[in-house]
Amino acid sequence: MSEHITHTAVMEDGARLALYSPDICEPFKITLRSRPDIALLAATTRSGDKFTVQLLRDARERWASRKAGDMVLEKLAYVLGWRCHLASDRTFKPGFRVLDPEHYARGGSDEDE
Repeated sequence: MSEHITHTAVMEDGARLALYSPDICEPFKITLRSRPDIALLAATTRSGDKFTVQLLRDARERWASRKAGDMVLEKLAYVLGWRCHLASDRTFKPGFRVLDPEHYARGGSDEDE
């Protein structure tokens, strides 16, 4: 459960910061404002890395001519949420491992993980 909470928090905080940053492109801001629920679901899902490159490519190609049926915002929201999932994993999982007593029973190495 704590991992789910962490992914949700990273997504919410990341979106909030992105909306205020002058360095974040407008399509990302539009998406985060209009589809935060999809981004949150993507941040807590598994195996999102299998589709993000294709979804991002499709969203980029269809952004200017997006129509109601294109689901461009939904696809981009999923990609942004999944990227937050990865950021969370890469930031917090190494710390969780170090706090785990089994980490030291294995010799304190993360090489095989």
